[in-house]
Amino acid sequence: MLSSYFEADQTVFPTQNFYNNILSVDHNEDIFNKKGMVIISSHDAISTSICRQMTTYYNHFKNLQIDYAGILKNQDPKAIDLIINELNSKSIIPVFVGISAEIAGKISASLQSGMVQIANKINNLTHPTAYIRSNFLGYQRHLCGLDDIHEIEQHLYDSMSLGKIRTYPHLTEPVLRDVSIIHLDLSSIRLADCPGCVDGLPTGLNAEELCQLMKYSGMSSQLKSFFINTDNLTDDSKQIHHLIAESIWYFAEGLNHRTKDHPSLSSDSSEFIVYSESLEEDLIFLKNNQTQKWWIKKPDSNPPRYMAVSYEEYQSSIGEEIAERIMKFINENRDSA
Repeated sequence: MLSSYFEADQTVFPTQNFYNNILSVDHNEDIFNKKGMVIISSHDAISTSICRQMTTYYNHFKNLQIDYAGILKNQDPKAIDLIINELNSKSIIPVFVGISAEIAGKISASLQSGMVQIANKINNLTHPTAYIRSNFLGYQRHLCGLDDIHEIEQHLYDSMSLGKIRTYPHLTEPVLRDVSIIHLDLSSIRLADCPGCVDGLPTGLNAEELCQLMKYSGMSSQLKSFFINTDNLTDDSKQIHHLIAESIWYFAEGLNHRTKDHPSLSSDSSEFIVYSESLEEDLIFLKNNQTQKWWIKKPDSNPPRYMAVSYEEYQSSIGEEIAERIMKFINENRDSA
């Protein structure tokens, strides 16, 4: 019984009008059998504030059940691992509020899934027996070591600094399109929008950018779980609770638009071959016929490997201006061949 992993008789919010409000709360095993999203917290007060705020939002998602499961009894990665696997098997995506990047990294390693960290710093996570594959979004260069920045710029095609997010906003969707595990550190949000975060800075993502990233995250057909760290919040953080609630709503909107359009899940796609004179090889692009989203495939990998790309990256390849992300992807495949 999944409910055994949660504290009993925690705060329960009345279902005021589920058709008009996003949050339906029935603290029983039934919530673990409905396709959608479950919010799970490690902090009673924070979850209370977030969920109460969410009951004021309109529900645009008729086919998506959104529930609050309760408070975790502990943050044992093995238990969280089991919860994720069980919920995913029922087409449910859990959103954990109050989980550190270190715990999320252990779970990512256990699930053998890549991880994206939305943070203002580069946090190189380690695991005693496994490799944690991390990409980074929103990091700020003055807070990162030069060696870490060089490593990202040379090899990590799904990482973007705050400056790159602002310069190339169209790339954030493909970067998040195939992500499996995401961890959000609220220090990545600028202090004006997140005033109760002790690690916040005057620079960072704004609230609207966060909501957009959350929507893109929810749209990933590969997504298994989303984690939000709240350890660096002060007691007076009601504005942040509202921001978290809003961002979760947009995450749900992304889930509502989620489709199995990845080339490994759908054959309804068209193939476009672009010959690159500079690389002296064909670049194979695929466009899903339903969602119009693009991927690039490396033919010499077995099984085939894909990277989500934007239409602009496809277009630049036609003009022999191979995008930086595509070059990193191709070189990584060559290095691992």
